[in-house]
Amino acid sequence: MRPDYLQRYSYNFGDEGFNRLLRDGAQGINSHMRIYNQNISAATASIFTGTYPNKHGIINSEWYNRLKAKKVDAIIDKEYQTVGSDSEEGQCSATNLLIPTIGDELKLITNNRSKVYSFATDASSAILSAGHSADGAFWLDNESGKMISSSYYVDKFPFWALHFNSLKLSQKYIDKEWDMLYLSNSNYESSVKDYSEFESGMPNGDKVFPYNLKRLYSEVKDYSVLKNTPWANSIITECAKTLIDKVAIGDDEYPDIINVNYNSLKSGFGPQSVEMEDFYIRLDKDIASILKSVDDKVGLENTLVVLTSNCAAAYPSEYKESLRLASGTVKPDNIVALLKSYLNLTYGQSDWIKVAVDQEIYFDHELIEKKNVDLSDMLHKSSVFISQFEGVNIAVPSSVLLEGGASNKQLEPMANSFNFKRSGDIAFSIDPTWEISYKDSQKQYTSDDRISFIMMGSRIKKGTYSRKVEAIDIIPTIFFLMGYHQPAYCEGSIINEAIKQ
Repeated sequence: MRPDYLQRYSYNFGDEGFNRLLRDGAQGINSHMRIYNQNISAATASIFTGTYPNKHGIINSEWYNRLKAKKVDAIIDKEYQTVGSDSEEGQCSATNLLIPTIGDELKLITNNRSKVYSFATDASSAILSAGHSADGAFWLDNESGKMISSSYYVDKFPFWALHFNSLKLSQKYIDKEWDMLYLSNSNYESSVKDYSEFESGMPNGDKVFPYNLKRLYSEVKDYSVLKNTPWANSIITECAKTLIDKVAIGDDEYPDIINVNYNSLKSGFGPQSVEMEDFYIRLDKDIASILKSVDDKVGLENTLVVLTSNCAAAYPSEYKESLRLASGTVKPDNIVALLKSYLNLTYGQSDWIKVAVDQEIYFDHELIEKKNVDLSDMLHKSSVFISQFEGVNIAVPSSVLLEGGASNKQLEPMANSFNFKRSGDIAFSIDPTWEISYKDSQKQYTSDDRISFIMMGSRIKKGTYSRKVEAIDIIPTIFFLMGYHQPAYCEGSIINEAIKQ
């Protein structure tokens, strides 16, 4: 979610969603997620722990485990089973998260009296916002279209969630087209025309309203098609509202937490598209709906509302180039292939590289030692080689990040992301105006570290503040507002500008 959406689309928002938060809350207009690989897993864990990957350990959605000699997923855990459906999409846990979340810490402080729930369209967001000891983490199952959880959190599916799944909302939305909420493209002043050469569109190539979801479902064969529409967020909203209605939330002196992780529009449509604007107009209505539900149940005067995001979506490089802006595409697969050839020419024919995961490269230490090659020399030369590619900002060996890289402003996001036991031997960052393309993956990439940030509550001072703040400042500020000491592991600062003195 780009921070500028709040102003760009405000003329199409109602009074009780985003505009209510802007009107009654404090907005940080200079807020950032200071990691170099802006991925959902690492960013979500950073927001909810108040630390960066160098401490919480979630450096990406996956990484290479040298001891197990294989890639590991941030959340997949076969020791636990799906609760709520017969699929395998609930075999997940927060075991790899090394630091407690805000919910975990509250459970400790209140002797488990605080209630903590998380909702999301994907398992990663639900789990990494919930943490280890939440009362429930729920996400949308691609196979069944139901909201599910993991036996890591619940042994039996709660009655309210069973009731919600009985409504079969996923099927209802599959039977519904996604069309413009308003009559024509002229109502979407901030966006380009509906058909645009800068959009790849839906998985089947459709790129013009209306979108026939029933046909898309018949081609893809699962409910993942909903996750590139506004309807997935509507399902999350209704599920969270069901919890608020059916479960005792906010009924005692102990603070409870509900984390609602909404999707932004995924690959296929950029910030310039009318689809993006329509998506956020509909999300505005979801936010208004859930705020009303909370207000009716416990009163917003008794509630702290925090809106934030993981990062800011990038404009497609082709669109930027059409405006004569500097841009291009970096292909890490090609970089790694050429690096392998360079190493073979320099050090002899061998498989010097174990694996590459996104912008992290892991070398074969045992082979390098066996061949009597100087590892530091190889990493230095490899970093220089990678840094020469167009679109690459800088490549650095892990030793540089380990030895105080955070003191260098250019390297600070990389140092924040570096975890000694999980990160690669070399990391490389991308120029801010470029994008990444992976050969066998539809991963999204952005180097824009700006995040949206608004707080609204009885102790929050209305208005905007411009001091630069980071994602890790959110949790210390919330603990201060609750009257608790911030956790010892939190590195962020309290955002005093947003608090009534």
